[in-house]
Amino acid sequence: MHDENLIEGLRLGDEQAYKSLYKLHYKVLCAFAYTYVKDYFVAETLVSDIIFNIWEKRDSLIINQSLRAYLMKAVKNSSINYLDHLERQNNLRQSVSQQMEKREESFHEQDYYPMSSLLEKELEGKIMQSVSSLPEFTREIFEMSRHDGLKYEEIAARKNITIDIVKYHIRLSLNQLRHDLRDYLPFWLTLFLFM
Repeated sequence: MHDENLIEGLRLGDEQAYKSLYKLHYKVLCAFAYTYVKDYFVAETLVSDIIFNIWEKRDSLIINQSLRAYLMKAVKNSSINYLDHLERQNNLRQSVSQQMEKREESFHEQDYYPMSSLLEKELEGKIMQSVSSLPEFTREIFEMSRHDGLKYEEIAARKNITIDIVKYHIRLSLNQLRHDLRDYLPFWLTLFLFM
């Protein structure tokens, strides 16, 4: 099938023309894409997308050069766009990683400052005070969850209550802690987010 007939067939929605396009150009285009992206799966995906895109936009298809040249140019552009996107992703990943490392270093450095240590001790005391002020049953459930590391199902079985009751008491405990520690919330959040 000549280029003109193939392009006209594609424009008219002839599936045979679409199959011919695949048969005549797919392997060569995949090999060409691979020279850019160095990954067979990515190369095949890019080429498949280009051919499918031609079929999708067949009504407005205008090709003023040989079909092979048109497809090669599309593959080249698509491969370069893919590599640019990959580089941006890698740069972003590296930037985020560096920011997290800096943040981590700054928090490790803060461990040596007396103010940080004092605040931590004070916060620990307030947490203990808040927990000890909980009703006995609620405190027991909270400590079983947070200190003993038991799951809700295990607590429910040990206390002979439903999981919903366990959840209720945990929620009650956390609300009490949130209320009692409201003045320490920024420090508390920092402590839990970056430890």
